[in-house]
Amino acid sequence: MPTFLLEIGAEELPAGYVEPALAALAAEIGRLLNAARLTCGNVATYGTPRRLAVMAEGLPESQPDVEETVTGPPAKVGFDQGGRPTKAALGFARGQGLDPAELKVIDTPKGPYVGALKKVVGRPAKEALAPGLPEIISRLPFPKTMRWADFDVKFARPVRWLLCLLDDQVVPFTWGPLASGNLTRGHRFHAPEPMVVPHPSAYLDLLRRAEVVADVAARRDLIRGEVARAARDLGGRVYDDPGLINEVTNLVELPVAVAGRFDEHFLKIPDEVVITAMREHQRYFAVVDDAGKLLPAFIAINNTRVRDEVAAARGHERVLRARLADAEFFFNEDRKVGLDQLAQGLREVVFHSKLGASAEKVARLSALAEGMAEQIGLDEAARSRVRRAALLCKADLVSQMVGEFPSLQGVVGGAYARLQGEDEEVASAMAEHYRPAGAGDEIPLSVAGTLLSLADKLDSICGFFAVGIVPSGKADPFALRRQAIAVLRMLREKRDLDLSLPAVVERAVAQVADKGKTTAAYLAAEVSSFFRRRLDRMLVEEGNDPGVVDAVLEAGLDRVAHAVARVQALQKLLGDPEAAPLFVGLKRAFNILKNQDAPQKVDEARFRMKEEKALYDLVEKFGGELRTARLFEIEDITAYILALRDLKGPIDAYFDAVMVMDEDEALRLNRLATMNAVAALFRPLADFSRLTIK
Repeated sequence: MPTFLLEIGAEELPAGYVEPALAALAAEIGRLLNAARLTCGNVATYGTPRRLAVMAEGLPESQPDVEETVTGPPAKVGFDQGGRPTKAALGFARGQGLDPAELKVIDTPKGPYVGALKKVVGRPAKEALAPGLPEIISRLPFPKTMRWADFDVKFARPVRWLLCLLDDQVVPFTWGPLASGNLTRGHRFHAPEPMVVPHPSAYLDLLRRAEVVADVAARRDLIRGEVARAARDLGGRVYDDPGLINEVTNLVELPVAVAGRFDEHFLKIPDEVVITAMREHQRYFAVVDDAGKLLPAFIAINNTRVRDEVAAARGHERVLRARLADAEFFFNEDRKVGLDQLAQGLREVVFHSKLGASAEKVARLSALAEGMAEQIGLDEAARSRVRRAALLCKADLVSQMVGEFPSLQGVVGGAYARLQGEDEEVASAMAEHYRPAGAGDEIPLSVAGTLLSLADKLDSICGFFAVGIVPSGKADPFALRRQAIAVLRMLREKRDLDLSLPAVVERAVAQVADKGKTTAAYLAAEVSSFFRRRLDRMLVEEGNDPGVVDAVLEAGLDRVAHAVARVQALQKLLGDPEAAPLFVGLKRAFNILKNQDAPQKVDEARFRMKEEKALYDLVEKFGGELRTARLFEIEDITAYILALRDLKGPIDAYFDAVMVMDEDEALRLNRLATMNAVAALFRPLADFSRLTIK
């Protein structure tokens, strides 16, 4: 069965563009094959800075023949009173290549129409694929695209060739100035001449001989092996940096490691600065000893074979020496000033035109962090460290070092704090307070760092909401969604902090409400709703049932960790044959109470049926026994609900025998009060009316 290959050859693509584009290319080819009725086996992608390629194996030679219903004019127009086709029907038959005798009346949503069952002969696979390929290339998503010359197409970088084969046959199409062919190109310097690809099966080997490792995973593994070998030769091991591995993988086509060294006196600069200088400016890998201490050595990945390793290393060393000398200068200048003086400079730094200077933000987050410290019961010494860390946490923003290396904000502050003798918890909190910066980032380890991070992010979210800058669609210029997820992660994972999300939101809102035109109450409600939507999405993406998540969050989002535990417990119990049947009756009880002003007190004297008393007696019994249950952990919640499973029979019997919404107002209100008593046992867990029960 044929194999299909498409390669888009371009000028060097940014490293971050390659793998997302390959994923999109595979998805687009999959959709094209499906639309063209062409099944296939394995679909694989290959990519380097100069090429994006996809290969699909096991295609059929041609599309299968199919029968499809085609319709023409309305039946009243297509056939006369004698049932004979009119000129309109005959024209339709002629256009479709049909015998008029095949025409019949077909019922459609719009009424009866002239139609027929038409056999569509499948086209050869090559012909079926070609028309859709130009659109696929144009549709590939990139953060930025460009035009070149006077062509009417756009791509991340100028496209220089198109290779497209179905076995040994070219799939012909044009895109912009280019026509597809059977030519590819190897390494820009080692094998620059065009090469004929006789068959897709020869593609990878042909490129390998032309000094190109086209398989992204194989190239990544090769780089790992190269840097590990070079680090061993230097007497150490590679500093763990998976992000740099991924970036370098898509910067080269032929990875070759070159090891070098730098002057030891640069090690007096904080390790994080040296590592960042090597990483961000030169894409060099740092080397550490077995204890994790930075060594005066590095590893570079070249994109060409090196004839003279010594000369290559000297070139890299010369460039790095200049970078580290700059870092050393910035470090020395910052040390002359000190963090307290740097913090004074925040008065001149605008955080946002509507939210004031960075010094104002520091004052707000300091007050918010100290308030949370009091809420969780920290002693005065601990609160003092939180205050000190808050005062200095943004000072490095005006340092020369962060001016050169913006990604080191916080890290530089923490390093400078240690060097000037600050308490270790203060320094750690300063270094950690930007965490987590992304989905895979760690949350702060220290309590002070967590409080600062929460305060910083809550202040930003509430501040921007106050001045009307809220995420909409894909627009989120201040990453408020990401910061909200970070807040939720910390409150979820740092269970020992025991912080109420509504309480800290209310405190943060109180400090920024005067910046906007809405009331503090309205603003707090908007921010709380924003957090709920983020948590809802997080939990659904983790595989929880959307109905369970909605039901739990509707019952309240005070302690995030507790809400997550409720979701996980109910998710588990929905599939439990002992608990799930109870939920059917509970859902009915909660639904009855919707939009009803139900009394809180039940009057037993108004019971008319034995089922009323049986249910109420059991509710009272359970209420007394379980009133002190702590519903914080999955195990506690599960045990609580399972202990109440005996309510199922009485609830079902109650609904079979009792009309809750009786015409007699006194009876109706008393029965609603009974429903209220049932719901009260479960209301702290979820709004069961929102559960989706299958």
